[in-house]
Amino acid sequence: MANIAVYCGASPPKSEALQYFANDVGAELARLGHTVIYGGSGKGLMGLVANGALSMGGTVIGLIVPALTGKEPPIKGVANYNCETLPNRLKHFRELANAHLILPGGTGTLEELSSAFTAICHHHNGVDVPESMPPCPIYLLDDPEGLNSQLYAFLKRSMECGFINETLFPHIQLKSMAAVMAALPKANVRQIA
Repeated sequence: MANIAVYCGASPPKSEALQYFANDVGAELARLGHTVIYGGSGKGLMGLVANGALSMGGTVIGLIVPALTGKEPPIKGVANYNCETLPNRLKHFRELANAHLILPGGTGTLEELSSAFTAICHHHNGVDVPESMPPCPIYLLDDPEGLNSQLYAFLKRSMECGFINETLFPHIQLKSMAAVMAALPKANVRQIA
């Protein structure tokens, strides 16, 4: 099946509903046979997604940055890949993902979303830079706290005001977990080098 990049917070959420949601996302990805690729932390929503996938016998790849492992310890059972730096981790996410799933998180999650979408924009505009990549879907998962629906509304309003290319905006979609799982690519076209 496909490599699914999951971006979310490493900080423990205050919302119990978000905790269950993150675990369910990981479990459902594994049940469908997808490989979960995430930031490598054993904490917060990241850890819950990874543990959810592992609980269903799924394959989980953690793209770890050594400078963060003291604050974000890895999980046993995860195939960790050393990325050396945060920009290098973003590059690996873009290279490996067949789709990007966004769960709630902080500034790191926003950076990952921005990196994935900017790469699509560069590719569309013919900009020959390492950040350019062929389009793959970016799904904002409609979470129980409504955070991603607010983020999507902001991005949509930015598009309406001319700050985001309206022909590229459909690459970002707000969907329920069930709709995302049904829409995910069925084949893996990218591999770890």
